[in-house]
Amino acid sequence: MNKSTGSLTLRDYFNIASTQFASILGPGVASGATVLAIFASRGWHASWLTFFGVGLSFVGYYFAMEYARLHQLRNYADVYKGLYGKLYRVATPFMDFAVAYAVFVGMAIVTAQFGSLMMEWGIPFFVGVAILWGFSLLGAIFGTDLFRKIQGVLSLILLTLTLVINVACIINGINIFKEIMSTRWMPEGGTFANAVYWAFQYGFVQIQMVTVLIPNLDIVRKKSDIKKALGVGYLMNMTLVGLQSIALLAFMPAV
Repeated sequence: MNKSTGSLTLRDYFNIASTQFASILGPGVASGATVLAIFASRGWHASWLTFFGVGLSFVGYYFAMEYARLHQLRNYADVYKGLYGKLYRVATPFMDFAVAYAVFVGMAIVTAQFGSLMMEWGIPFFVGVAILWGFSLLGAIFGTDLFRKIQGVLSLILLTLTLVINVACIINGINIFKEIMSTRWMPEGGTFANAVYWAFQYGFVQIQMVTVLIPNLDIVRKKSDIKKALGVGYLMNMTLVGLQSIALLAFMPAV
């Protein structure tokens, strides 16, 4: 943040967007399995489906964050209460379960993967887990600002690696990609309606990640800041999911 003017910088927008970006980087997305199952396996439609599916989730992020900003809310439960209205008591338990499921499963996956990674480096599994939880404890003590900075750095590294790998794959399989697009190849039984359905499913599932974006409103003061942060986030997501989808499409139907 620019201390002299109090305005947010590009780095701030990137760090805010990184809280959502880091949240979707599970093993399924990182390995390409999720993108293959939802987008690339839909044939040539994958070339545009990601724009729609990812865009749908970011539209949801915007309305939820803007509502929270206008009503000065910093807790996702309060935001849902306002958005659901009379359906709050019925809908909230389902959303709470979805959030808790995502958090606990994510924690379990990250803990297991980090511990396994440490073992590959000769560090005992439980020592690796202790290191991970130590960083988590520091984050809890020093607040969301520390998380934003850490996630910003890690997201930049992962984004760079993803960009290099996916671009290399696309270049290597560009002829197959061109053929798929020219013939409008789709797997047997695939339909336009089915492709759109899966894009909707991806978008609505990802909307729950607004829970990690709402705490960022402690530094966001204007509607334009929300738009800029989400704009950066959309580009980050498309660099990961969009390019990955095209890269996988460049090797279809072999994958």
